[in-house]
Amino acid sequence: TFQVWGTFGGATVSLNGSNDSVHYSILHDAFGNDVSLSASGIAQVTESSLWVQPITQNGSGSSVTVVMTFRRVLR
Repeated sequence: TFQVWGTFGGATVSLNGSNDSVHYSILHDAFGNDVSLSASGIAQVTESSLWVQPITQNGSGSSVTVVMTFRRVLR
């Protein structure tokens, strides 16, 4: 899961993932929507990637906290 809270100041926080730490793409929720929040909230991420990074876009004076929870799946 992906949770964000704080002062957004018009900013949007999206979650990007990569398997090579160079080429990142936006991750999606269970309905295929981009995972991005413009207000405090929590979202589920369906893709698994080796590298994950939150990105803030737009806004001014934003100060947000991002918390992510991961679960390792053994096969």
